Amino acid sequence: MTRYELRNTAYAMKSGKTPKFTEVVEKLQPLLDEKGFKWVDFPEYWDVVVVGKELKVITAIRNLSEVEMVCAQKQMAEKVGADPQFDDRSLAIVESIEAQFLDDIMSWENYRDEWSVRKDEQGRIVTKLLKRKPAQKLEITQEVIDQKIKESLAQTSGSADTKEARENVTPHVHVTKVLE
Repeated sequence: MTRYELRNTAYAMKSGKTPKFTEVVEKLQPLLDEKGFKWVDFPEYWDVVVVGKELKVITAIRNLSEVEMVCAQKQMAEKVGADPQFDDRSLAIVESIEAQFLDDIMSWENYRDEWSVRKDEQGRIVTKLLKRKPAQKLEITQEVIDQKIKESLAQTSGSADTKEARENVTPHVHVTKVLE
């Protein structure tokens, strides 16, 4: 089972909906009962993680300094090529942070240089890009707009010529005259 399947099911159960992955409920319910957790408390008080191939229920990850410490340890391990022996909670932290990675921008090696972690308004731990602002790489000009329209016309009508494209996509009205 993937983290997505687990969390998707937990959110469904929390909101009283029928879960998409019913087999997850059967596996998680005994773990929740054992720890005294309820579905409605997800993810504020508990979370779920896969360690190896085993499902584990852990208390929610809300401590920013704990997350920062684990991220720093993971960064150092990656830089020196070590394989740290994290406990289940630390592995859950690593997994939750890696799920937020932006490809080709974030890696453990550039933690604290390119990105960091913070708490959002709901108290969740999220990643944050540093020294970056969203940038538009393409300047939108009238020529760019005209080119996109031509491409769209060619794709939908089979012709890049505006008149021919309109003719191809405009419905033709046939008038039938009845002769007496």
